[in-house]
Amino acid sequence: MSELTRIPAPGPPQHVPPSVRRAAEPEFDDSFELRQLVRVLFRHKRPILLVTLLVLAPVAAWTFLSPPLYRSSTLVNIDPDPVQVLGYREIDRPSLTSNYELFMKSQDELLRSPILLSRLATRLESEPDSAQLVPEIPRLYKRLSVTRVENTQMFRLSYVAPTPETAARIANLFADEFIRRQFEAGEQTREKARGLLQRELDALEGRIQVSEQEMVEYAQQNRLSPSKAADRDGAAQQRQDLLEKQTAEAEAVVFAAKSRLNALRRATIDDYPQALVTSVISGLVARLVQLEHDLTALRATFGENWPAVAQKRDEVALVREQLTREKRTALAQAREQASMEYLGAENTRAMLATSLAAQEQRVNTADSASIQFNILRREVETNQKLYEGLLERFEQISLTSGMEFGGFRVIDPAVPDTEQYSPRPLWNLALGSFLGLALGICIAIGRDYWDTTVSTIEEVERLTLLPVLASVPFAAEWGARRNTWWPPLKRLRAGSRRPSAALALSSGAGTGHGENAVAVFCQQPAVADAVRNLCASILLSRPGQPPRVLLITSAQPGEGKSTIARELAQAIGERGPETLLVECDLRRPTASTRFGVSSQGGLSLWLAGVDNTPPTPHQLGPALSVVVAGPPTPNPVRLLDSDRMRTFVADMLKTYAFVILDAPPVMGLADARVLAPLADGVVLVVRAGTAQKAAIRRACWHLESVGATVLGTVLNEASPDEDGYRYYGDYAGQDAH
Repeated sequence: MSELTRIPAPGPPQHVPPSVRRAAEPEFDDSFELRQLVRVLFRHKRPILLVTLLVLAPVAAWTFLSPPLYRSSTLVNIDPDPVQVLGYREIDRPSLTSNYELFMKSQDELLRSPILLSRLATRLESEPDSAQLVPEIPRLYKRLSVTRVENTQMFRLSYVAPTPETAARIANLFADEFIRRQFEAGEQTREKARGLLQRELDALEGRIQVSEQEMVEYAQQNRLSPSKAADRDGAAQQRQDLLEKQTAEAEAVVFAAKSRLNALRRATIDDYPQALVTSVISGLVARLVQLEHDLTALRATFGENWPAVAQKRDEVALVREQLTREKRTALAQAREQASMEYLGAENTRAMLATSLAAQEQRVNTADSASIQFNILRREVETNQKLYEGLLERFEQISLTSGMEFGGFRVIDPAVPDTEQYSPRPLWNLALGSFLGLALGICIAIGRDYWDTTVSTIEEVERLTLLPVLASVPFAAEWGARRNTWWPPLKRLRAGSRRPSAALALSSGAGTGHGENAVAVFCQQPAVADAVRNLCASILLSRPGQPPRVLLITSAQPGEGKSTIARELAQAIGERGPETLLVECDLRRPTASTRFGVSSQGGLSLWLAGVDNTPPTPHQLGPALSVVVAGPPTPNPVRLLDSDRMRTFVADMLKTYAFVILDAPPVMGLADARVLAPLADGVVLVVRAGTAQKAAIRRACWHLESVGATVLGTVLNEASPDEDGYRYYGDYAGQDAH
């Protein structure tokens, strides 16, 4: 977007050398400015309004042409833990304390399931008032809605129908079918559970009979009875348990003795165990510490060679030797005692292990006859417990059938609501307006982003780093708009739009007389003041010495540079100084036709050497003359870049105060570049809404590369909505009255 995303940094002063200007090429910033966005939206207000109307029209048509619909809702409570008459839990409803949300989501999906809608459709066909309900069957999926009430275990079931009674009726039937389906699903689950439990009970009963028979036969064959088995289990097992306990304790003693022995074996004189310190060793350690302290004090007082120091050193060595000898003796005694304790503990453990092995052998021998009996007995007991548990559960399922209530119930039945639910005119129109406005704004911003032309003064100044000397409004008709809806159409319309007031100066005058041109010029006050503003900007561009030779050009054809040149010459002529307008477009000369003067003695004939006398200016007004280009020439660049052209300009300055050169466009032609050094200042005409940014930037570079002094630019056909021209709209309206 030209205004929102391409904001250049501040540029150099007005007149800078070309090399400096190229070095100071504007850098574009992506910063956002609200006022630029507002300006873009205001400039595209009519397209935005058009898009809003295009969106709002179908919305309004649908709103006012659609039949009214009414909505009714019923509130259903779904309790994971319903009220229970008996203290038994349903088989198909486990505890959901930790999975409450999962259960509620599952119920939400069940309410939306196609199976439930199919049941509802069948129910509607069988109702007494089916004539009113059956037409709603194809629309059940679209018009039924399920909404969970936030932070509750209730669901709101709603239906939309052409009449309030039908909506309430279907909503209530929907809730009833859902509760009925839940009850039927529970009954089916219980029936399946009862059948499964009955089959398991029958199988267990057969297994119990077989296992009891096998246990009796085995006891008879091995002469075993439950009393003998119990007595054997009492005495033998107690003895074995006692031996196992004693063996474990003996192993712990062995482990402790071995650990103590290993610790004593690793102990040294330097790493002496604290547990082996005796009173003798403690006394020697205390004496050694005292002697070392005294030795340190004597050394500090008398030095190393003092006799008392030597005596004290011998005493320290003697005590240290006694301490070492005592530690070695105590450590050896402790190791010997620990070794004897370890051997004793190991012998005790071995004896207990032998006794335990013998007892286990006796127990195993005695048990070999009763092992199978115990297995058979445990199998009988297990089967009996399973049978009793399944029988209890079977009885619970039979009792709980229909003994629970309150899990699924209707809290608030649906009642007919006479308030219209859809369509909602105010809401729909507000939403349509908002969407249309948002779409129009997006399209306007996108259009402005991809638009490669310039339209405002700010864009031109940021692009060229040159001041805009004047802005000539597009004033063909104050009610007409310069912008069109789509950029390609804008360029198409630009070629076929009605002529502006500036263009009317030549084409509207038609007769070739300056008086008529002045009359047309004065009919458009906004255009006249804009050209006078351009004239003042040029004359004041150099304090004390205004530029006398002006070159008027543009980047591309069709931007109105010839019109601006003629307007400028007329404005300068109004001030009194003699002004000469020179048509330098030797390729497509049009001045003779527009001004109604003869093309004989034109500039091209004299520059080519065909005429020996300079071209004769044609008088258009009291202080305005024009030199036409003459017939087209095949090589205009060579003629314009000649000594004759420079001589002609110098001679004209002797007669006229100002010489205005109407040059061809810069892009694609070298004519303007060869003429630029002859001028005191160059004015670049930019046509709003048509001039391409790349072409404008390239044209400025071409002019600066030949050392031209570019005074600034002229924004031609600017929008009359710009702040500077709104006054003239009011002024023109007042004049009309």
